[in-house]
Amino acid sequence: MKVFEFHFNPKLEKETIFDTFYYEPENVYEKRLGYLFLAGELTKVLPQNVRFLKNLARVIKTNFYNLKTTLPQTALKKTLKEANQFLERIVQQGDVSWISNLNFVILNLSPEKTKKKRVSAYKLNFTRVGNIKIFLAREGRILDVGGEVRTEEVEPYPLKIFFNIISGRVTNGDRILIMTREVAEVFLAQKITEKIVELPNLNNKNLSRILKEVEKAISGICLLVDLDEDEKKRLTKKIVSKQKFLPFKKTIKFSLSKFYLPKISRLSFPSLPSFSKLPKFPKLPKFPKLPKPFPELPPFKLSKKLTKINLLLKEPRRPSFLRKKNIFLILGFVLFIFLGSIVAKIEEKKETARIELEIREIQEKLDKGDSFLLLNQRKKANQLFSEVFERINLLKKTETVFKDEINQLERDIQDKLFDLNKLEVVENPVLIFDFSEKEFLPQKMILFGDKIYFFNPETNNVLELSNSGESRLLEGGAKFNRAASIDEAVLFFSPSEQQIFPLKDAGFSKSFSLESLAEDFEFRNFASFKSNLYFLDSKGCRIIKYPYQGKLKWGSPRVWSKDRSLTCSGVKSMAIDGAIWILGEKNLIEKYYIGKFEKAIKIDIFPPPRNFTKILTSPEFSYLYILEPAARRIIVVDKDGQIVKQYQSEKFDNLKDFAVSGDEKKIYLLNNQKLYQLLLNF
Repeated sequence: MKVFEFHFNPKLEKETIFDTFYYEPENVYEKRLGYLFLAGELTKVLPQNVRFLKNLARVIKTNFYNLKTTLPQTALKKTLKEANQFLERIVQQGDVSWISNLNFVILNLSPEKTKKKRVSAYKLNFTRVGNIKIFLAREGRILDVGGEVRTEEVEPYPLKIFFNIISGRVTNGDRILIMTREVAEVFLAQKITEKIVELPNLNNKNLSRILKEVEKAISGICLLVDLDEDEKKRLTKKIVSKQKFLPFKKTIKFSLSKFYLPKISRLSFPSLPSFSKLPKFPKLPKFPKLPKPFPELPPFKLSKKLTKINLLLKEPRRPSFLRKKNIFLILGFVLFIFLGSIVAKIEEKKETARIELEIREIQEKLDKGDSFLLLNQRKKANQLFSEVFERINLLKKTETVFKDEINQLERDIQDKLFDLNKLEVVENPVLIFDFSEKEFLPQKMILFGDKIYFFNPETNNVLELSNSGESRLLEGGAKFNRAASIDEAVLFFSPSEQQIFPLKDAGFSKSFSLESLAEDFEFRNFASFKSNLYFLDSKGCRIIKYPYQGKLKWGSPRVWSKDRSLTCSGVKSMAIDGAIWILGEKNLIEKYYIGKFEKAIKIDIFPPPRNFTKILTSPEFSYLYILEPAARRIIVVDKDGQIVKQYQSEKFDNLKDFAVSGDEKKIYLLNNQKLYQLLLNF
């Protein structure tokens, strides 16, 4: 690895200071964390802030290398927290002049070693604040990876300057350039960056020749990191040169074949004296018998009856072989428990090793996904993160010592997936109406002009709600389960009456029946387009069109769908914008145009789809809107199926229906007996 630090005319800008910092690991423990690169610029500097960048670099370096037992990415996150606290203390002391004037980059490279202990790749973690630039040069291409970092407004309490961390993977041969904005603009305009990338071998002579033309005209910094492919050879030469100065030590080799043991043909010991020839000891005299202190009593004889009773009361002794058998059983039981504990520990170690390997593989896939993000391949990154998230969910079900690491990985992956899938969690949606105050239980809704109409298939009433919040209850005269709007009125369909009931501002008009195409025709999934009415015939699996003739009159029906590709089983919803969109089973959306099947769309999204219930669009809409009560969300996709936005809230616990304003700026969501409003921001 080669590192070049360039400072261009540091005294040219009097109110600006800039500096670069490069730290190498000093011991075995710090090598796990890798290298640390810092580059910063501070504009509109006050006299007391001359050492601002150096003090900030010292805090970052000290905290980063103190976390020796953690992963580099985790250490960087904790370091950013400490850096934010350091900056917050400066603000509490009354110095806020540096806010919005600080441009700073923190970049970490931790080496990945192969089985042969060779460094072939590095894990890259970095974050930035302000307008400082980060470029990655790979295989002749120059990528602005610093643009991937999402900067946000400074939050004063608690102060947050450093927010997001971008992770990836770089390999030998890559080059990283960190530059202030002015330097970057000049380098790109005069193609100096391309010339640096094209150099086969970087050294001071080559770089000085390239930078000679601009080094006096600009002010700023450039930190260049070259992951040299010949690094291993260079390090090997250094090691060999050191070995020449080591003292020579003579070594002696031993060969076991040169050592022999002597044969012992006979063993001879000195003779010992015979025991028979030893002298005999004299006999000891016999002692006289002592008289007994008490006279002997006659023997006591028990009767047969008493003897039997004593024998019955006396506990019988178990045979010796039974006692031995019990001891063996106890020993066997203890041995079984002991062996069982050993086996359990072995299995536990195997399971721990398996989970550790699984976590390592997941981390590698995360790094690969981050590399896809650096290359702006968001679809591949999304697929990879979704796959990893499923593996994390499986790991969470197991009891393991790596619970904290697994939870942290889950949060990291979830944040990436939420960002990629444009998921916005709405904590407090705006409540605009509460039906619990009315004796009305809405199930469905339709938007017409500046009013919303609510109805229930089990009642005859329709509730009208205006923008001002005023409501009135209208008597419909029938039970409605479908509704569609045309230019003149809202049309409610009653399946029991097989009639349509028009509703205008004044109230309901006279109902009318539609001509049936066949006796077994079954109306279903009612929609309208340019005042023409469309029904899905679930029995005949056809889309039937009723052409509009004016003055709330429609002509004879005709079959709109011209092919047999329509699948009527499991149809949930239908919407029309010139083409007909049908939401079917397995959450598949089918598009039909001019009576023919055109394409099927499968929404690839996170969280994965469970059960879509309704699709909505119109000729004025640019997007498709999909309701999914099971996931407590509403999804917005373009008409090619690409995700635009999704809104989710814990308060959406019983979503029933929704409507979208004509300008696509508001969504109205009916959740149980409450009507919420969301403002669209895409």
